[in-house]
Amino acid sequence: RQLPLRAFTTLRCRRQTMDDPLLQGARALQASIAGEGLRLPPVSRSLQQIEDETRALASVAARAPAATAMAYRFLAQQGIDADGLDAATLDMAVDEASADLPAFGGGADATAVDAPACDVDSLLAREQCRALVESVRRAGELVTARYDAAYWSSFEEAWGGTREQLLRDASALGAPPPAVPPIVAQPGAAAAAAAPMRSRSRTARELAYGGVFARLLALNGGAGATGDISLFREMGSAAKGGSGALDSTTLKLVSSWCLLAEMAETARPLLHPGGGSRALPADEGPYRSTDAALRLSLLRGALSHFGEQARDELRARVAASAGAARRGGEPGIEFEAAAALRLERGLDAPTAQPPPQRVTLAGGDDAPFWPLLYLCLRCADYAAAARVSAAAAAEGAVPPRLSALLAAAAADGSATAGAGVSGGGMSRLVLAAQEEYWRGAAQMEPHARLVYASVAAPDAAISAREIAPERERTVEDWLWHKLSAAHALLAASLPPPASAGGHPPAGGDGSQDALGSLQRLVYGSYGETYFNAGGGSPLLYAGVLLATQQFERAVAVLAAVPHLRQEAVHFGLALQHEGLLAVAQQKLADSSLLVGTSPSPSLALPPLVAQHVGEWASEGVDASRAAIGYLWLLRGPAAQRQELCIQLLLGCGKPEALLPRSGLSHIAEADYRELLRAVSSRLAGKGRASQAARLLYEAREHRQLSALLVAELSANIAAAARGTNPAAGDAAERAARLCADAAAFAREWRDSDPREASAHGAPLFALLSIAQLLEGAEAWRAASKGLPAAGPRGATDAIAMQPLSALLVRVEALSEAGLLPASLAEVEAAQAEYRLQPPEVR
Repeated sequence: RQLPLRAFTTLRCRRQTMDDPLLQGARALQASIAGEGLRLPPVSRSLQQIEDETRALASVAARAPAATAMAYRFLAQQGIDADGLDAATLDMAVDEASADLPAFGGGADATAVDAPACDVDSLLAREQCRALVESVRRAGELVTARYDAAYWSSFEEAWGGTREQLLRDASALGAPPPAVPPIVAQPGAAAAAAAPMRSRSRTARELAYGGVFARLLALNGGAGATGDISLFREMGSAAKGGSGALDSTTLKLVSSWCLLAEMAETARPLLHPGGGSRALPADEGPYRSTDAALRLSLLRGALSHFGEQARDELRARVAASAGAARRGGEPGIEFEAAAALRLERGLDAPTAQPPPQRVTLAGGDDAPFWPLLYLCLRCADYAAAARVSAAAAAEGAVPPRLSALLAAAAADGSATAGAGVSGGGMSRLVLAAQEEYWRGAAQMEPHARLVYASVAAPDAAISAREIAPERERTVEDWLWHKLSAAHALLAASLPPPASAGGHPPAGGDGSQDALGSLQRLVYGSYGETYFNAGGGSPLLYAGVLLATQQFERAVAVLAAVPHLRQEAVHFGLALQHEGLLAVAQQKLADSSLLVGTSPSPSLALPPLVAQHVGEWASEGVDASRAAIGYLWLLRGPAAQRQELCIQLLLGCGKPEALLPRSGLSHIAEADYRELLRAVSSRLAGKGRASQAARLLYEAREHRQLSALLVAELSANIAAAARGTNPAAGDAAERAARLCADAAAFAREWRDSDPREASAHGAPLFALLSIAQLLEGAEAWRAASKGLPAAGPRGATDAIAMQPLSALLVRVEALSEAGLLPASLAEVEAAQAEYRLQPPEVR
């Protein structure tokens, strides 16, 4: 900005008039304010008035900041009276003072400050430099704005002509060819199929699930992929996603997948007999027959899962209070449990009751015996429980039958009891422990009763909360206790070996339905109203159902919640692949997914999967192929699976998803060709013959394509003979195009495979000759009347030039083909030959 000349003159004139009286007056004012003689009248203000006046002062200060004392000080030191300056000059002084002068204070005399950093002359010179810089900046902005305006104006003027030229060039190129060129299959096509895609309607978790299924299909189909897969663990990793913090829903989903993984891995010898690949579908027989050995193995897997959760929680609690826990360095879960017990108040504290039985572990670690033994069992570590029992037995205070049961479980080497001990041996050990419990139950402390309830289940009806309330804090604690009791009873119900005389163990009758009783307790007595009160915890209820081997009900619970329906589909497909789902092929009339009554209903999985994939299959060809993969994972009649795929492709309008073959390498060759023929037939029946022909042509299905072209040519010829197909217009254009395409295919077929063409192409060649004769006749008729020939431009130009001679050539061709008699004597033979022709040709 430019400083007015008057401001310069005023600053120089006022500089001589300011001297010591100003400072003396300021000191006198300060002394009068601080003296006792000054009495200011009181001012009464309410809080509202103070707030209003404060807001008013703040708004004034925000609009026009006043000159500070530093500015007046600067002017006074330069000998200038600030009261006579105009606003522009005072603002300049304010900027200069705030930038260059030191603050007040710092010495004995508050007004005795150092010399200013500049004087009035340097202030004016600096302000002049600022004005020059500002002028240059604004001039640069103006030049840039004018350049932008001129550039875009010239671009808009030139774009009109450029756009018209681009449109003319595009029109000259013509329409794209109707057929997509075949895609050559590249190595690693199966891996590319498993790559994650983007979707408008599917979440990232669903796409991750789809990637796992794509890999599974590639392994099943033998498309060059090698390796194995742990399906449930892979699905759990897909549900977890990245390494960030997990929300409540994701945590429950991951926990459910991990639970199924433990159950399936424990029961793998039964589900995959012979040690077959886990990528192949598991055997459904044991689950459908409610095999007791399979049920027992699945129970062990569930107990192992909940035990692992307890171990993680125990270690975290000890690590959080390492000083008070005094963990030590000995390996073993029993030392973690002993450290956790030291953190729990009341267990070691002296009471009026007899002191609890204690045990000394290796290294001198001392802990209450029964709570320590229970925590080892709760963590599903039977080896640690056996070591604790052995240490207590050395001190002479362990029940022998319980100790024998724990030793047998530890010797087996599994995470839970009875995984490898013979049925009769485990039955005798469990029953002996039950008898031992009833003899001394009245004198047992709560944790001793909990231990017996966990490994022998002498009283399965009693809950852990009734015995030791502090040991049942979560649903997982309750579920572990119930599963342990069911496992013990189910193990005891197994028949003894033949050498024992073949008699079932005493008391075994009541334990035959131990798991069934637990299942009825979960879905009947408690049900969804307890585990999913208010509809806020469907995943919790589904997890309880999965743990109690009610897989069909768990999937149905998830499917009933709209935002979890996709989870139900993936759980259902994975469970069926692992042989853990009873599937019904059709839903009931009331649209319920569960078919049949308790205790073992079936799940209508195919309709659930078909409805789910139909919601996103139309997003593109890749999505349609992924949807076919989902349907191909279904186990059931091949005809039903094929029908679901056909309905999907026709419904989403993506039959081209069947091409190329490498995109569906997981489908066997015979099944793929059958599916291709069925889809083509449906397309032709719906009047979409061009799509059907393209599918057959790209798949090199020459015989089926020949039959399709024969049917279409025959229909066109018959319609023209009846007069229902107009000779001009779109119908004639399509008929002529069909004839030209069929002729091109016939020539290619003869060149590529003359033997097959000669053996199976006679009807097509005959109909082409007839169609060309009729086309020639129509052209001759049109030429004789002076009308333009029908059909595509250029298709009958030669006929139009020489209509009669061309027509005679066509007739001669029919005669040579045996379709027309050459003389009257051959009419009878020609009639007999006619009767032998296919219906389409006749």
